[in-house]
Amino acid sequence: MSKKNPIFILGVEYQGYGVLRQMKDNNIETFLIDQDKYGLTRFSKYPNIFYQSPQYNTIDFVEFLLYIIESNNLLRPVVYPTNDEQVYTISKNRTKLEEKILFPFIKEDFLDILYDKRNSYVWAKANDITCPLSYIPNSWEDLLNCNISYPFILKPAVKDRFKFYSNKKALLIKNKQDLIKTVEYLNNILPITDIIAQEIISGDGINQYSYAGFFVNGEPIAAFSANRLRQHPPDFGRASTFVRAIKNEEIISKSENIIKKLNYTGFAEVEWKKDCKDGKFKFLEINPRLWGWHSLASKVLGNMPLLYYNYLVNNEIQKLSANYNFNWVKWITDIPVQFDLLKNGKLSLNDLKQYFNKNLISSDFDIKDIKPFLCQFILLPYLIYKRGY
Repeated sequence: MSKKNPIFILGVEYQGYGVLRQMKDNNIETFLIDQDKYGLTRFSKYPNIFYQSPQYNTIDFVEFLLYIIESNNLLRPVVYPTNDEQVYTISKNRTKLEEKILFPFIKEDFLDILYDKRNSYVWAKANDITCPLSYIPNSWEDLLNCNISYPFILKPAVKDRFKFYSNKKALLIKNKQDLIKTVEYLNNILPITDIIAQEIISGDGINQYSYAGFFVNGEPIAAFSANRLRQHPPDFGRASTFVRAIKNEEIISKSENIIKKLNYTGFAEVEWKKDCKDGKFKFLEINPRLWGWHSLASKVLGNMPLLYYNYLVNNEIQKLSANYNFNWVKWITDIPVQFDLLKNGKLSLNDLKQYFNKNLISSDFDIKDIKPFLCQFILLPYLIYKRGY
């Protein structure tokens, strides 16, 4: 029997756990690689080898991947990204890696559009894609005089750097005094090129949608739309906590238009929010990687990580159709959000009951592999410190 290409799962959090659970029965050597030491996937009973890597945004990370390949004498591994910085660093170093790994490298022309949200909004506007009113400042003084009405938000151009310093996905700016204080703080730790000012899109989780899946040369191979009903924290969430797969033709059409224009290959999630003021869906961002709730696809579509593997190894393309009305939950973060929404009258017990049935997929609970679920509660202080849980 010929030797199989191993897999590199980049990340030991719940996104990586979703890949590990779906690929466990394929007799493929599996490596977990993360810049942090701990995450729930480390405690899985499913076979894997763990390496703690250098920071994703460094050339050392690239050299480390090569070291793992060479020291283990590996046939080109299939790489599963779960973080924007992983995708950026790997694609930027294509010449070093393309003969060593199997990965849908993003072309230079599109990489900065996908990675830097300032570029994303400029590109979207040039392509007549409806976006929130956004202001891209050239200096901190420029930001102080931006022409967006209060309140508005400051959000990151590059998510990971901003989140590291603010521990939030966005910062609410209520008035000019608030803006001055925030600028004084950020001015010392971030370049202005990391910042976007943007209007607040009215509406809560019921208005948050995505179209996500696996694409080849701009065509959907396995993709579906979903409603991101709850997030943590509830206002400007870092990550979804409860998601419902539901068909929305407008979201599908708008997202496929973007994916086609980018001629994109790989995993991707296109995020939208419906503005209550004008009823229009506004483009938020593209995540060119495995998104947080990707394991929902295991019921809606089938084994998407295996589909990706077969494409990269054997150039096989098998289109999958979506079966909707499945739900996904991340218990460790959704439970506090549930209590908060119940307390504030934004959620009822009947609302909860209709979602928690046999169609529910958990990101972190597997009855056959219970240890990861339990260990993440023990790890909670570490995860809050490292990942902003």
